[in-house]
Amino acid sequence: MQKTMSYFARLMGSMGENAKFAIDEVCQGVEPTIAVVMWHLEWKGKIIPFTQGLSFYTCSPNGEELLIRKVDIFNESPVKQGNRALDILHSVAYSFDKNPESAEKILQDTEGLGSFVKLYELCVELIARLFKFVAGGLITGLLILYSICKELM
Repeated sequence: MQKTMSYFARLMGSMGENAKFAIDEVCQGVEPTIAVVMWHLEWKGKIIPFTQGLSFYTCSPNGEELLIRKVDIFNESPVKQGNRALDILHSVAYSFDKNPESAEKILQDTEGLGSFVKLYELCVELIARLFKFVAGGLITGLLILYSICKELM
């Protein structure tokens, strides 16, 4: 719980005065212990690109209140896989179908699979950081260009 509260406190501090969460949709399970929230971020009412997400909240009843026990957050990826993801899925499924014994071994080796997942997450994080760096450079360049044009007029 402390980790969750620390994260949300840091999140709110990082957003500044003008960035706000906008809730698109909320779905609740049969019992009030699970909630799913679709959201995006806005700055002064304008949607910030690549800031959509989906959060799953697992809660525990505490008298009249619900306490958040666990949060799983899935952010929109700046890298859209599209047809490439389907090609990869087809290749993996085809390989598994042709080599079922090997597929069983791979899927049972949770350590090896975990390493692959960590490598994938690292690659996605590096691509996202590169995207943010490039986007920041473009914004800075546009602001400089805007200032120059403003001075010339």
